[in-house]
Amino acid sequence: MKHLPTHWTRPLGVILVGVLGLIPTSNAAPAYVRDTLYVPLRATPDYESDFVRKALVSGTQVETLSDRAENGYRWVRFQEANGNTVDGYIEAQYLVSEPIAKDQLQGVKTALEAAEQSNNLLTIELKTALDAKVQANAAATSSRAALMETQANLERLQALSRDAQITAEQLTNTKEKNRQLAADLAKLQAAQSQQHDDVHKRWFLTGSGVVFISLLIGFWVSRRIYHRSLSGGWS
Repeated sequence: MKHLPTHWTRPLGVILVGVLGLIPTSNAAPAYVRDTLYVPLRATPDYESDFVRKALVSGTQVETLSDRAENGYRWVRFQEANGNTVDGYIEAQYLVSEPIAKDQLQGVKTALEAAEQSNNLLTIELKTALDAKVQANAAATSSRAALMETQANLERLQALSRDAQITAEQLTNTKEKNRQLAADLAKLQAAQSQQHDDVHKRWFLTGSGVVFISLLIGFWVSRRIYHRSLSGGWS
C-alpha cells in the first residue's frame, strides 16, 4: 500500500481530530497535543526514498545546501553529536529560519536566568556601593568635624600668636624703657657724684678760706697787740 504524502496526512489528521472532538464521550479525560515532531532525513527528494536518518527532532539545527526546494524538499547537512556530518533531503515545510518556540523559550529562560544573575550581581554591587557611600558620608562627617576642630585650634593659636607678639613688643618696649631708665639713672648718679664732689670742694675751699682769714685776723691782731706793747699803750 502506497503511503500518502505527509502534507496530505497532516490536514486529514487535524480534521479527524476535530470530528472526533465533536463526538460526545462519557469518560472525558484531559489530553495534550505533543509539540515535538520527528522529521526523517531522506537520501533523495522523494517521499519513498530511503532514510538517511529516520527522525530528526524538531529544533535540530541543519545547514541548507540549496537555495530552492526540489520536489518540496531542501538539501541539508546535519552534524551529529559525535561530529560526523550527514547530507540528505528534508521536507521544506519543516524548515524555518528561526529556532522553534521551545528553543526560543529556552533561550528566553536562559537569558532571563542570566539577567537575574546579573541583577543579583548588580544588587550586590549596589548594596556595596550604598555601604561605601554610608562609610564615605561617615568619613566625610568625621573629616568635617576634625577640620572644624583644626580651624578652631588654628584660630586659638593665631590669637595666642597675636598675644605673644603683643607681649613681645611690650617686653621689647619695657626693656628699652629699662635701658633708658638705667642710662638716666647712671646720668643722675654721675651728676649726684659730681655734685657731692663739688660740695666737698666748696666746703674745702670755704673751710680753707675761713682758716686763712682766721689766720690773717689772728696775725693782724697779734701785730696790733705787739705794736701797742712797744709804744707803751698798755700797762
